Amino acid sequence: MMAPAMVAEGAMVDNLSMAMSAPQAEFSAVEAGMVASDGPGGSGSDDAGSNKSSIKLDGVPVRTNLNETAFFFPQVVAGEDGSIKLEFTMPEALTRWKFMGFAHDKQLRGGLLSDTVTTSKDLMIQPNAPRFMREGDVIEVTVKVTNLSPTRQTGQAALTFADPITGDSLDKQLDNSAGQLDFDIPAGATKALAWRVKVPDGISTMTYRAMASTGRITDGEEGYLPVLSRRILITESLPLPIRGQQSKDFNFKRLLESKGSTTIQHQSLTVQMASNPSWYAVMSLPYLMEYPHQCSEQIFN
Repeated sequence: MMAPAMVAEGAMVDNLSMAMSAPQAEFSAVEAGMVASDGPGGSGSDDAGSNKSSIKLDGVPVRTNLNETAFFFPQVVAGEDGSIKLEFTMPEALTRWKFMGFAHDKQLRGGLLSDTVTTSKDLMIQPNAPRFMREGDVIEVTVKVTNLSPTRQTGQAALTFADPITGDSLDKQLDNSAGQLDFDIPAGATKALAWRVKVPDGISTMTYRAMASTGRITDGEEGYLPVLSRRILITESLPLPIRGQQSKDFNFKRLLESKGSTTIQHQSLTVQMASNPSWYAVMSLPYLMEYPHQCSEQIFN
């Protein structure tokens, strides 16, 4: 049997067992789960959060690979019974995935497998982050904490923001002062937590990090959050005609009047000189040729 070709939408299950028999192919998928690495069995107890005030979230490992697709080229060898085993790295998003697999033999007899798998942990924290923010926004960023363990879980969760380049905290600039919030979640239940932030000017992008811990089991997620500017670039120009050896005084009235504005931020001041001003007419020809609106009014403007 030839090596199967695999295509995945979303991600794929950790272990896949396949059996091929002519002329048909039979497949079976084994559902896999991502479990918390800290704490045997991932289960807690009612008193797991009795020392919530001492829970430290700084060292909680966070999930950063949130790709929506896991694609790989398997190099597999079938066993004597025709079964094969695939091993690969899963993305770290905790969600439901669609698995797709295709296999064929030398006689071009093939089979197709399509199934769904779920990746999860006993304790999961999933931020409901917006696609982007805008300067000046005041928003509540919510997270969902889910307890899939067989017992009640109590602990603390935190949401922090940082500069993606320097790694410096942006919580003070965002007025994110809520700190760590307590949670008490029964087995199989979910609780929503929220942090209120105010986006200042001057931040182009930032990273968010959501973390939760009961002292025994933990989870965390980190992602990027772009910030759109609420400012518009405006260019003011003033012609400075000078003929020959002359000296003239020019008054840039708009520039002088802008000093009383509380919203304008000056960016640059540029002075250009051309000995032959008619050259600017030649430079404008490509713009006139490529202008999409072919009417005299638009071209004149």
